[in-house]
Amino acid sequence: MKCTLRWSIAVAAAAVMAGCSKQPGETKAPESTPARVIPIHVPYRADTGQSLGFTQSLRLPWNTIIQLGVHGRLEIEDEGKTNRIIGGEALLRLSELPKPGLERPIQVLNFNADDSTVLVQVDVSGGMKLTVLDAAVEKNDPAPTLTDTLGSNYQVIGFVYTDETTFKMQYGPGDPLKRFNQLPSMSRSRPKQKLVLIFRVSLGREVKSLNMGRVIYEFDSPIRCTMKQENRR
Repeated sequence: MKCTLRWSIAVAAAAVMAGCSKQPGETKAPESTPARVIPIHVPYRADTGQSLGFTQSLRLPWNTIIQLGVHGRLEIEDEGKTNRIIGGEALLRLSELPKPGLERPIQVLNFNADDSTVLVQVDVSGGMKLTVLDAAVEKNDPAPTLTDTLGSNYQVIGFVYTDETTFKMQYGPGDPLKRFNQLPSMSRSRPKQKLVLIFRVSLGREVKSLNMGRVIYEFDSPIRCTMKQENRR
């Protein structure tokens, strides 16, 4: 009987010591929530860009025109001729954006082309199929990426944003965004907010998904980025 009692006490003591073995400040690591995959149908027809919001174009979104000289801190190449955007940022009032009819030499319309990549614009506004509002984003989440069929990831290198009163854009091919909190905050209660993300995808690759927050938008047919873009003369 004494042996049994001693054995029970020893087992209990060992259990208590095991429970106390955790180091001060140590906490159990939270389990990560797996990303939710949302399948996206890719219609291969003339209005693919419009219907999906995935556009391969050097042109500023929404037919936006910026006036040379009222272009914030955007870096412009070939000023007075093609006025190509090569980097920088701009924060303008909507009233500072010119109306159609502005003289061509002072129109800023396009991003600069690159021989080895395709500039891709993805509209993630509310109401779009690839909307950021369904992505369950946390402020410290990594910035969105595109993934191609070979497994290469492409970081977001800029954005164009507009709301009730403001136009804002940022573009840096050599300085991609790292965190989601570097993008403008979007809300369902503000339907006039619009946001386009900008990527550069290697020429000839096929994009299979957009990875954003806790969501992966997975295309049922990879989107080919095979058309070489050229600067307009």
